[in-house]
Amino acid sequence: MLYLNGTIKGRDNKILKNSQGQPLRAVVGKDGKPKTDTKNCLQDKNGLQLKGPDGLAVRLGQGYYGPRVGPKGVVYNPDGSLMRDVKSNILKAGFSHDGRVLIGRYGELKGTDRAPLIDQRLERVYVSSNPYVGVGGSVYKCDGTPYFNNDSKTPMTVLINENRRPQTDDHGNLIGPNGEPLKDKDGRSLVYGTGPIVYKGMVMLPIGRPLTGPNLKVLCVDTTA
Repeated sequence: MLYLNGTIKGRDNKILKNSQGQPLRAVVGKDGKPKTDTKNCLQDKNGLQLKGPDGLAVRLGQGYYGPRVGPKGVVYNPDGSLMRDVKSNILKAGFSHDGRVLIGRYGELKGTDRAPLIDQRLERVYVSSNPYVGVGGSVYKCDGTPYFNNDSKTPMTVLINENRRPQTDDHGNLIGPNGEPLKDKDGRSLVYGTGPIVYKGMVMLPIGRPLTGPNLKVLCVDTTA
């Protein structure tokens, strides 16, 4: 995720740093857009490519969703580890002729063969897999469906701090009302992710699919006001 002050955060909600451990900062223009080169790689104030901890240039492959696919197409998990397929091969995304990562209509990443990428659990890989927090602190999956507590089966909620923001720990994990990290049914901590955004008037889920109402119509907002 790229902020207006140039700060860059990965999918684990941590600030991205270079190989020397220094936080990366992009140059953002008056139009709110980051400065990039012809390969869609972020640039610093000197016009040089910003490079991550692996020494590779940081590309805005997923746009608003922030870096997750490396410059060579390598796909990383939210914790920065390499994502692999069922045969333990490193997953690599494909790029279009203009340097953008190949993404399907439902937000699934595509490989160099333009087929959807499949991970070790034989599931498709989407541009964003982290949960987001809705009104009242309710926690939702990236596809818009709610999380439920594993024991009581009641809707999962997050602790809201004094700034009216979801409470997280130093690792970006969402904290529940009991002060402990929220976990999914597999016991994995839920890392705070990006919520829905508005694109051309449509409300889009983190996986790149429009959010629909009870009548299955796409929810839209007035962007002219």
